[in-house]
Amino acid sequence: MNDEYGIGREFLIKEAGIRNIFTPNKPIDAIELFFGRKDIVKSVIEGLNTPGQHLLLYGDRGVGKSSLANVTAKILDQSGLIEGKLSVKRCSSSDTFSTILEQLLKEYCGEALPSESTVTTKGKENLGVKVLGIGAGIENEITSSQKYTHQSVDSPSKLASVLKNKSGLILIDEFDTLSNSDDKKKVSELIKLLSDYNSPFKIFIVGIAKSGTDLTAGHPSVKRCLKEIKLDRMSDPEIKTIFVSGMKKLNIDVSDQVSEIVVDISNGYPHFAHLIGLKCAEEAVTSHVSKIIKETLIVSLDKAVKDAEGTMKRLYDNATQNTSATKSRNIKSILKACSASAHDDFCLDDITSRLKDYNNELSNSTVSNYLREFTDTNGESIFCRITRGVYRFNDPRMLSYIKIKENIQERTPEKIPYGQI
Repeated sequence: MNDEYGIGREFLIKEAGIRNIFTPNKPIDAIELFFGRKDIVKSVIEGLNTPGQHLLLYGDRGVGKSSLANVTAKILDQSGLIEGKLSVKRCSSSDTFSTILEQLLKEYCGEALPSESTVTTKGKENLGVKVLGIGAGIENEITSSQKYTHQSVDSPSKLASVLKNKSGLILIDEFDTLSNSDDKKKVSELIKLLSDYNSPFKIFIVGIAKSGTDLTAGHPSVKRCLKEIKLDRMSDPEIKTIFVSGMKKLNIDVSDQVSEIVVDISNGYPHFAHLIGLKCAEEAVTSHVSKIIKETLIVSLDKAVKDAEGTMKRLYDNATQNTSATKSRNIKSILKACSASAHDDFCLDDITSRLKDYNNELSNSTVSNYLREFTDTNGESIFCRITRGVYRFNDPRMLSYIKIKENIQERTPEKIPYGQI
């Protein structure tokens, strides 16, 4: 039977459980599938188990913040170190201080904060008195009032007074999506007040940021009671463990060359280790091979780049397509030179020097013109300018995306891992 819709392929993938092990599109929530970061997990547990202390976990997009928070919260919940209930709130741009904590009140208090209003209604009452034997009754106007309780959590002090004797832990993820800094300040004020009360209730905030101040909206008094932990990219051995250990669970072997290339491409981002691992495992299982070699990896990378996050694809295509062949070739060479930098920041001299190694000599002014064309500070272009002559990718994961594209173009098996050119 012709499997034109890939149903047979999907059955093989589902039966193998590949998408339960490699999960680039969602955070990890299973302790047994979480690799590395043990020291960070210990530090988070220590912070949340310290009286009066709450925790803030921040870092770049794609470094694994949500996965670490999920697993740590689950470890705490299972260990019994944190008494009471564990609650998780994932924020969106429409959330406010009130909407974030309405769920918390329902789960930990069983009701909303008291905020009463009185509603007055008017009606008529039939007194039942007959006049001259006619069956019509005499009606009398009446007024009645009824009190209603509404959900209202706009006051950090009121909320803190309700929660101060409660036990529990709330994980507030995607905290950076809150659009109003006043809402962030209210959460910071709530944390400070709970700490002042020496409440057993704990708040664990997670979000994308360059510094903890970005997420606390610069609240001055929260620093002493909020432990800030920056989550950096993973080490090469940790990335390799994600890839190789995941394959072992699927009884798939990996060549040393493949694991080296995957580590180099991932550049410390677990998202890419999971994405490439997913596509490699799918290719191995559906092709009925037990070992992933360079040829298998190249086919898998071609599928991985198609499944990569849309924003990265759009930014890359906007820069390299819809232009002349010469300009497109030059831009791709510049992107390759930037992605080969040993640091997040790269300067004009480094780029032009590296371009010579690629047999594409461009002057500093020409490279500068290209960079300026695709530079902004709002994330709508590939680059952002740090200072004069120094640039960085707006999304640091772009480096890995470019490396995937380069490895696809370098299809010959004898090529050494990208970055050692």
